[in-house]
Amino acid sequence: MTRGDRLPVRVQRVRDGDSLFVRVLDTGAIIHVRLAFIDAPEIDQPHGLASRAYLRSLALGKNFTLVITDSSDHYGRVVGLLSEDAACPSINREMVAAGWAFYWELWGRSVRLRLAEEEAQSRNRGMWEHGDPGERPWDYRTRRYEESLPPWRRHHREALRARRAARSAPAPAKKTDILDVLGSLSGNTWGCLIAMVVLILLGIGILFTELCSSDLRYDPDGPDRNCWHFESQEEAQEFFIAAGGPYKDPHHLDRNRNKVACENWSYRQ
Repeated sequence: MTRGDRLPVRVQRVRDGDSLFVRVLDTGAIIHVRLAFIDAPEIDQPHGLASRAYLRSLALGKNFTLVITDSSDHYGRVVGLLSEDAACPSINREMVAAGWAFYWELWGRSVRLRLAEEEAQSRNRGMWEHGDPGERPWDYRTRRYEESLPPWRRHHREALRARRAARSAPAPAKKTDILDVLGSLSGNTWGCLIAMVVLILLGIGILFTELCSSDLRYDPDGPDRNCWHFESQEEAQEFFIAAGGPYKDPHHLDRNRNKVACENWSYRQ
């Protein structure tokens, strides 16, 4: 199975509001499918059981066409869109439009799903019946993961965040003082030479800082990430290296083990 394949399937079991098991009608194979571009509440979150029940009412025991958008995510599930035919909205979109799943743009961008979520919010459907439904599933998973870490790992992650925040904060400007010192040295030949050396060293220091500072959006030691989380292949490669690549690949970004992460990143919706 590759990206873009269209398979006739029947839904056998619904696991939660965004994943299910289907049987391929041509071969009889059972595959675990993650619905693309959406994220439903986890089962132990508020609305998790209601979200699963709604997906069951839409899909269980019915035939669909599965359009594969990614042959495998970091849990080994096939990622795709389920629809009865080309003229009908996908089940993915119906879950969002009914208010039982969130549009999750980290899986890709879709104007239709974003508008469906805005309509569900404005009409108080599903989870939005009493206003904002609260913690998003992706934040919930991150929080649960961090709570499961030993204290030293939590401290390490907090220190990483603090360092990144410090790097992104504007540094106090002290250029005037440096220029005044250099100006005072420029009155004679030796002063000019010293000023030139200082300027060269400052330039090297700035270049070294730019090359060595990596402002990754995600913690390499954090929750699993896949190629949909990154804005470019270059960003995925930087994250892959920071996570230990190419010798380690805890996030499974280099599936063919050629030391290049997310080389087929170009597919987006």
